[in-house]
Amino acid sequence: DTAVVGFEAQIDGAVQTLKASDIDGWMPTYLSPFVAPKTFYLRDLPEGSYTFAMRAIDIVGNKSDWSSSQKVVIDRAHPVVTNSFVVSNANANEVTVAWKGATDAGAGICQVNVVDEDGLVLQASSAKNAPAFKLASGVALTGTAQVFDCVGNGQSGDLSITNTFVAADKSSKTGKWSAAGAAYGAGAIKCVGKCTASLTVAGKNEVLVGAGAATVAVGNKTVATIADSKVAKLRIGATVDVGSKKVVRISGSNFVLIGLASVTSTLGTLKEIERAPAITDPSLSDEKQAKLAKLGFRAEDFSQEWTVLPMGGGTKLDDPSLDLCNGTYLSEKERVERRQVAATKVGSTFAFLSTEVVKYSSVAAATAAQKELVKVVAQCQSEKGYKDATGALIPYDFKTLKNIPAGVVSDGNRVFVHTVIDSGERARTLLGFYQFNGDTFTGLYVLNTDGFSDAQVAKWLKVAVTMAERLTKR
Repeated sequence: DTAVVGFEAQIDGAVQTLKASDIDGWMPTYLSPFVAPKTFYLRDLPEGSYTFAMRAIDIVGNKSDWSSSQKVVIDRAHPVVTNSFVVSNANANEVTVAWKGATDAGAGICQVNVVDEDGLVLQASSAKNAPAFKLASGVALTGTAQVFDCVGNGQSGDLSITNTFVAADKSSKTGKWSAAGAAYGAGAIKCVGKCTASLTVAGKNEVLVGAGAATVAVGNKTVATIADSKVAKLRIGATVDVGSKKVVRISGSNFVLIGLASVTSTLGTLKEIERAPAITDPSLSDEKQAKLAKLGFRAEDFSQEWTVLPMGGGTKLDDPSLDLCNGTYLSEKERVERRQVAATKVGSTFAFLSTEVVKYSSVAAATAAQKELVKVVAQCQSEKGYKDATGALIPYDFKTLKNIPAGVVSDGNRVFVHTVIDSGERARTLLGFYQFNGDTFTGLYVLNTDGFSDAQVAKWLKVAVTMAERLTKR
């Protein structure tokens, strides 16, 4: 047994000798009463990822076997976040922007969320480089951005991204043009022979093209030349800043023009944040619960300040699922699986925020449940509430839900309600979205004491679309 006097480290395959040092604060122990164990310090490595192994060297020069290789990430700082976005894809309906300004030299970027004022995640990306967001053409993305690296360091700030996109097929054209095909999306056109397309825009715009070469002119002046490409995919051929509204002409032979896109973004003052540890949900170890969990609220639907977990008894059939207006629902006995989760946060403005997923014994049983719900709601509307056990009327004031979005389940497979329950100090407002598909039902319940604005109703209708997508794609 000879003393260790040094170490060798293998860092990404390169070997270097390291000095042995005593462990700081060492005290004698029963197993090691006289000699302090040796350690080493590896200092001043730049931020990044490394593959690391080590071995010990004793006083006569014997070397131990190499340890197993370990991946080590050095990250001393929060992500670097700047207001830099570029168009990465576009068509007549949607513009995709990449956040070039979200970077981390150490562990790398692992998660980017844009959340609304309630903490609902509007868009998210786990891309390591240039996380992307999809924007409906002409529609802004506004919220709080949260950028986390892979060890949990984060930055947060208010973000707004607006966009405009003028599709190539809206241009004034000369020459022979045809639709460019599915590879380029709606609105892209292909020139055969010599062609010119003219589009009127203002400000800074990206000229989006595909294969081929072209020139770009503003007025009578050529401002850019787009190099030839044989690859059939979107690329930014040129960037032009025309100031006030002007005509931009794109000319060439045998090329694809997708359109002109403009993106404007603002990023507020940043603050450093840390990623909270994930909360364990033991119920997900059950295979049936894990499947149901995919259909309702998930932890990743919310910012990290929220907790999404099953309610007490939420994974059992003891509590009712359909209890609106204190109706009678014989279909309750046909339930075979159930999962109800609540989303909670300290200081939340919601009295109750929950989703419920129920699997019935058959499609017929689920259909019967939907029909029972329709009948109870109709009676509740007619009688303006229901009478409790004492004979007192519990009032329900139903509101008309307008502008039901595309994407929810069909009218015959849903029941949507917006109602004020009770009155005075006991009044509370419910948005309830009940959607059925096959043998399964998903309920989305949003309850508060202050009522909902039209914008808030529209937001939760969008969440109902998400629930419908999960329900129909299971």
